[in-house]
Amino acid sequence: MNTRRQTVAYVQALVAACAAAVVVYAAGAAGADTPGNLLQNASLEQGSGNTPSCWLLGGYGTNSYQWTRTSDAHSGSYAEVLSVPSLTSGDRKLLTAFGGTCSPTVTPGHTYTVTVWYKSSARPAIFAFSRTSSSGFRWWAQSPRLATSLAWTEASWTTPVVPAGVTNLSVGLGLQVAGSVVMDDFSFIDATGSGGGTDTTAPTSTISCNGATCSTGYYNSSVNVSLSATDNSGGSGVSAIQYTTDGTTPSLTNGYTYGSPFVVGADMTIKYRAYDKSGNAGAVNTQAIRFDTTTPTVSLTTPATGATLTGLVTLSAIAGDNTGVDHVDFLVDGTKVGSAVSAPYAVTWDSAAVASGSHTVAARAVDGAGNTATSKGVAVTTANTTAPSPSGGYFSTLPSLAPGLPRGDATCASQVTTSTWEPRPDNQTANHTVPSNQSALSWSNAEVGLYWSKWMAKRNQVTGNETGTTNQIIQWASCKWGLDENLLRAVAVQESDWHMSMVGDNCGTVGEASYGMFQIKNAYCNGNMAWGGYSASAKDSALNADFYAAYIRSCLDGDFYDGSSWLYKGQTIGQIIAANGLDYAVWGCVGSWFSGHWYDSGAQNYIASVKGHLANKDWLKY
Repeated sequence: MNTRRQTVAYVQALVAACAAAVVVYAAGAAGADTPGNLLQNASLEQGSGNTPSCWLLGGYGTNSYQWTRTSDAHSGSYAEVLSVPSLTSGDRKLLTAFGGTCSPTVTPGHTYTVTVWYKSSARPAIFAFSRTSSSGFRWWAQSPRLATSLAWTEASWTTPVVPAGVTNLSVGLGLQVAGSVVMDDFSFIDATGSGGGTDTTAPTSTISCNGATCSTGYYNSSVNVSLSATDNSGGSGVSAIQYTTDGTTPSLTNGYTYGSPFVVGADMTIKYRAYDKSGNAGAVNTQAIRFDTTTPTVSLTTPATGATLTGLVTLSAIAGDNTGVDHVDFLVDGTKVGSAVSAPYAVTWDSAAVASGSHTVAARAVDGAGNTATSKGVAVTTANTTAPSPSGGYFSTLPSLAPGLPRGDATCASQVTTSTWEPRPDNQTANHTVPSNQSALSWSNAEVGLYWSKWMAKRNQVTGNETGTTNQIIQWASCKWGLDENLLRAVAVQESDWHMSMVGDNCGTVGEASYGMFQIKNAYCNGNMAWGGYSASAKDSALNADFYAAYIRSCLDGDFYDGSSWLYKGQTIGQIIAANGLDYAVWGCVGSWFSGHWYDSGAQNYIASVKGHLANKDWLKY
């Protein structure tokens, strides 16, 4: 701001104010009644014409304006109205007069709090001019622009620390935009002398984009920008955040005062800083927001159109982008089967993961902004057998209370298929992780009563001691607990599509969710423990499958029977099987994993869905 222009603009008003400054005014009304108020005629009660005594009507620049004394006061009989119909530059403001005792004497090193009651159609600001013995009054500081208000509102602003050499301050209220403001009941109090202390620590400010940390890369659509600030503990508090979008430095007189999130839709550099109520200015922060809406280019190079694929094959592509390719996904029939993050873009894919026959392969390039492009699909034929049976034959469900269960870990490991068919390569790490200390697993006893001692005995034999493909691990659990292997495959489709990374029933708190291939619930949303096992159950495929199979076997053996109707409807498992057959009991146990009850509506819907996956062998479609 040009302080020389402002000072010159006030010369004429200063002369008139000096003549009036020798008068001592009565306290009068709310402003003067404020304890410690250093202002004279604080409630604007005395005056002649449109000028309150001990005040001056100031301003500069190109604008039209009108001053009026009004009886529409906050307290007492009079207030002052400033109307600015048009404003090209500069401002208009009411200030304490520059002469005599109208502008209070101040102490260097102190801060002062200015309050004023106002109502306004525009956003006014509180101004402060400082006086030194050598230079007279000059513009010194101002508050952030205040909010508009149709009703009387009290505003408060604490000045910066008064620098050495300053003897007096002139304060007041005015407009830097077109509009009108009614003002009354000012006060000016020594914040330091009244016990407020001196705050010399600047606040800090931060920025977020779309509710997260702003990217250093590119966006492909408009960004919702939020600013926030904090002041030091015991400080005066944040008064405003100022920001610019044109590369200039934000200040109390330059840029915008942040009020709410705003949208950025084009390349822009945002500079922002916070101010506290003591006038301390925070560091200027800079955030560049860049946009890229250009899609990448991509072309599949292998396999060739019409190729016949058997076993492991290479999928490759070439891709480019104006700002850089982030990664290339490879798609078979529209489903991603692998990704490459750097050139040459290629992955190895097991063609046995899909049924033999006709399929379409394509590549999809993704750039750093999230723009995508997909290549033309290439028609190929796969020629592989379906997942083979284990060397020991197909594992079927054994009767309730069948002897010899669970089978040994090593025994079942030796009988699973030797096929390397793996429809879920993302399970690789989990498929080769086993518990380092089985006794340290965090299973919950929260829902276990004395009548569940048989379940406890089975659960204590859950080891997760197997590695291999996802299919081999499911077979291993089926073998160990005497359950139909395709039944477990179908349940895994329903629960997770065979992904160990699946998290369901998420309450938003770490550990309060269901995890892994068979969705073992660790805790409910109220924090109470469920089956438990986290975090091992979320990162060990065999442990996840082992626990689920143990649960179904315990249910099928009647281990959860306590005479009530919650699970078996008051019947023993023997009575249920005698009346309805083993298959009915198996499906009742499968449904109970979902609903916790025996053939209720939730369980029946779940059973129907799993039966659909079983009939269609949906796992062979991955």
